[in-house]
Amino acid sequence: MLPNELPYDSASEGSASRIDPSNFPTFTIGQRVRPYVQLTGVAMECSKADATFEVTIEQFISCVKSGTSTEQPGGSRAKPATLFVCHIPDSPKYRNWGSKPFPGNKTYVSVYGFLNGVVDRPEQFLIGVENISFCGQYIPPVPAAPPNPHGCECTNFFNTGG
Repeated sequence: MLPNELPYDSASEGSASRIDPSNFPTFTIGQRVRPYVQLTGVAMECSKADATFEVTIEQFISCVKSGTSTEQPGGSRAKPATLFVCHIPDSPKYRNWGSKPFPGNKTYVSVYGFLNGVVDRPEQFLIGVENISFCGQYIPPVPAAPPNPHGCECTNFFNTGG
């Protein structure tokens, strides 16, 4: 069904909400089907010994209210973020490589894999990596220069007067 073919409720003609949700099809997802995720972000806290790394993704579109962002020191507000702890499992597909493909700290990666679990405090999603793409080195943005607390003064360094 296309967006322009949505089922309308004829009784509410002319009102702001004309879509009748009871006409939408319903479906269920089997509990035995594990969610498969794709995420892209910066790999941090990399541990080659444990074959784990973390990717924290800021939510630019979120279901939370706009006022729920976390207040930071200085009064700024941080966007809501989700933490993914990624693990590259042992697999025979790496035997010809000599080792598992593994990102370095501060490297952009695209990760594909199954959701293996959720840790509630702090909220983290555990991902079993099936595929990883390396997308280059992360370069942090340059912080904005602080404003001049004394205002802007112009000084004449060249004495042009006689």
